Amino acid sequence: MLNGNRSGKWLGNVWSLAIVPARAFFVATIVVTSVGCSDVLGIEDIESCWDAAGFDGRGCYRTGGGCKLTKEQLPNACTESACIPFDNLDRLGLSSPADLPEIPVGSPGNMGGPGMGGPDDCPATDRVVVTGSNAIVPILSYLSAELAGAANPVTVLYQSQSSCNGAAAIIDDVKVAGQFSYWTREEGKLIENKCTLPEQLADIGTCDVFATTCGLEEDPSKTLDAQAPIQAMIFIAPKTSSERAISAEAARLVYGYGGTYDDKFSAAPWTNVDRMQRRNPSSGTQNMIGTFIGVPSADWVGVENTGTSAMIESVKMASPADAAATIGILDVVNGDPTDVRVSLRVLAFQAKDQNCAFHPDSDEGKLDKRNVRDGHYALWGPIHVFSRQNAEMNVNNVVKYLTLDQAPITAGKDADENMSELIKIVAGGSLVPSCAMRVQRISDGGSLLPLVPARSCACYFDQLTTGESTCAPCTADTDCASPDAPRCNFGFCEQQ
Repeated sequence: MLNGNRSGKWLGNVWSLAIVPARAFFVATIVVTSVGCSDVLGIEDIESCWDAAGFDGRGCYRTGGGCKLTKEQLPNACTESACIPFDNLDRLGLSSPADLPEIPVGSPGNMGGPGMGGPDDCPATDRVVVTGSNAIVPILSYLSAELAGAANPVTVLYQSQSSCNGAAAIIDDVKVAGQFSYWTREEGKLIENKCTLPEQLADIGTCDVFATTCGLEEDPSKTLDAQAPIQAMIFIAPKTSSERAISAEAARLVYGYGGTYDDKFSAAPWTNVDRMQRRNPSSGTQNMIGTFIGVPSADWVGVENTGTSAMIESVKMASPADAAATIGILDVVNGDPTDVRVSLRVLAFQAKDQNCAFHPDSDEGKLDKRNVRDGHYALWGPIHVFSRQNAEMNVNNVVKYLTLDQAPITAGKDADENMSELIKIVAGGSLVPSCAMRVQRISDGGSLLPLVPARSCACYFDQLTTGESTCAPCTADTDCASPDAPRCNFGFCEQQ
């Protein structure tokens, strides 16, 4: 477990570092500037960082040779990842995002909770009740099984709801009831069990976005917001679609205006509202993407899908005649599994002011989340774990496990081995622990800030997601001879 994070206070054009109590692995950063390189770094001309030949002639900012990029330049940093251009002028007729008027901000709303009824009553042992975004399930299912089999068993119950409903369950004390899941382990395999819980308050709410994005106001004296691993959101199309990318401006034209505006701008082939698949206003996926494309969640056009399974079916079942016009949204937790990828195409995303579109991964078909981790892919954010102040110990422990502040203790393993296993579960669920990130945000759709984790797991994450790592292997700090990577973290030499 780590003792604190480095965070910062904005002092004009630099971040002043300070040590503050924080969750393990989440640390803020070194130097960030919103002005030229020369103002902080002694580089005479910002153009010296610019590579006009990069991104196939569209240009990018070099990161070597003393070039330290501003937060505005990070999304256009030169990279070996696949660059897929989307020309807004050629494709849409847009010369500037200002060509489209602002869409009024609506309320994400609350879609109501699941009804009563279902299987047998839930176990009467010590319980922790969790509700909200299902992006947390890869971690939660593992933890539920581990705690169910502990010497002092705890039953972790989970009910899937939209993200904003998950946050409201804690912030606004919206009660839950009905069918819940919990997991046990039999012969080494996870088994999902179903049970019924009478109406009561949840202990933990999970949400894909900040509470403010849901239109909720937190009271810090009553509510805690801890950040779990990072997840990415994606635009999807049928596998037979010839489209490879979409820009923020194109997505705004699609989901804000139905694909056309003022007889001048068109997001063809996405111009048929009946082929535009969306979620509901309280969906975390829809809310997060909305902050990046300028379309409030309550104002999205298209056909509503009640959940991720419905979204997947709506897109993959499009007829050959409708494939080109069909588009939808999803999160990578539900979009990465092989049985989903064989029938869907993930569109690369080009954020506002970005010169290329990128996949969450270094290339289509990979699962390394490289472009999420270094900021080239924009549509991501931490899963938020909401709980109440002064919660009981079992609840606090589950929050710590979900946020990787610590790992549950298992027989025969030390703390590092337990944390390594938890990071492995996170990576296998298409999530990214903050210890593997190089950038961070403090609001949905906000600017990127560099991140230097207090204890990096980037090399270990590479090994888990690609099968290899360029970092030197180690078992102790003494094995790490390079001054640039003197720390032995999770089997690899890291910077810190």
